[in-house]
Amino acid sequence: MSDKNESDKTKILVIDDEEDIRFLVNAILTREGYRVTTAKDGMDGLDSFKANPAELVITDVKMPGMDGIEVLRELKKIDPDVVVILLTGHGNMDTAIAALQESAYDFVSKPLENIQILTSTVKTGVQKWRLTQENKRLMNELQVTNDELNKKNAHYFEVLGFVSHELKNAMTILSGYIGLFQDGILGEMQQNQRETMDKIAYNVESINNLIVNYLNLSKVEKGELEVEPVVIDIYNDVLKGVIDIINLQAERGNLNIDLSLGGIPPDVKLSADPALMRIVFLNLLLNAIKYTNEGGKRSFGYEDHGEYIRFNVYNDGAGIPDEDKDRIFNKFVRLKNGAGKKREGSGLGLFTVKKIIQAHNGKIWVESDPDNWINFIFELPKGDLDKKG
Repeated sequence: MSDKNESDKTKILVIDDEEDIRFLVNAILTREGYRVTTAKDGMDGLDSFKANPAELVITDVKMPGMDGIEVLRELKKIDPDVVVILLTGHGNMDTAIAALQESAYDFVSKPLENIQILTSTVKTGVQKWRLTQENKRLMNELQVTNDELNKKNAHYFEVLGFVSHELKNAMTILSGYIGLFQDGILGEMQQNQRETMDKIAYNVESINNLIVNYLNLSKVEKGELEVEPVVIDIYNDVLKGVIDIINLQAERGNLNIDLSLGGIPPDVKLSADPALMRIVFLNLLLNAIKYTNEGGKRSFGYEDHGEYIRFNVYNDGAGIPDEDKDRIFNKFVRLKNGAGKKREGSGLGLFTVKKIIQAHNGKIWVESDPDNWINFIFELPKGDLDKKG
């Protein structure tokens, strides 16, 4: 006899035009602890199933009117999860295979000489039904949990965006006052005061960069990273302003930066969002400055490949190992430098860069010699150059 815990409350519908078969199967399965109802033909079985759905249905294949294959199809329309076992005559393998192709769970041959085969097939069929229901329950719970987490994340990133925006406003004002001191508008400063003010300005700029990264993260996570492509001149609309910022960084760090732009012509056009492109180039070029030893080389490259443009940002010095080449674009990842210390930064710049490039249907990857150099390479499709900016 089956485990009662396995069969408890399980409902089984038996459909067969032979009364003796209905009686026999009913007796066997009732003894096993299942709740069994019977029907004399296909239409009667479907009516019974609609009125009192069962977890498992056993149906004969050869019946007058509606045969077992038709019953199977109609049952699956009503309840895709129902487990259907077909009763077939000896040697009727073609029918059995057709039944399995129609999503029957299994088949049992008649006459029912081996009762153990029937009970075993029913038991595993019931287990399948219960496993399906448990999986659906877990998926529903997971969906509910995900919905709750998404709501919490949405709230978190709304707060993050608001706070970052307010901080950015405050830091902009602070940067303005620092500029007044540095330009001597508020009076001449002594050498030690100027050096101190330069250090303050440097740290304020670092905080500003951090705030911008968190603002960008907020937009990405909330799905607000909207691309508004127009035809842009790479140099005049994007790189010129970026290079001004880079030159300031270079002066402070005594850095050797090649800004010849790899021979890029002055009239190279691209259909892209200029504001987002500035974020891409600024992040990559600032990284090149930040993670190279004093006096090291940085360079920017360009290649026209017809339908797309390939750019690269190179710097020598400590690179990254092969196992970190994909991970470096993940959120909040900060790899160690040559001294084994974590690099500075929020760990958001490259994450944002990749998201922006992907939003433009482009791709980015990194090549590196861990001890000598690192090269970020990205490709952007030229897009619709007939669109006016």
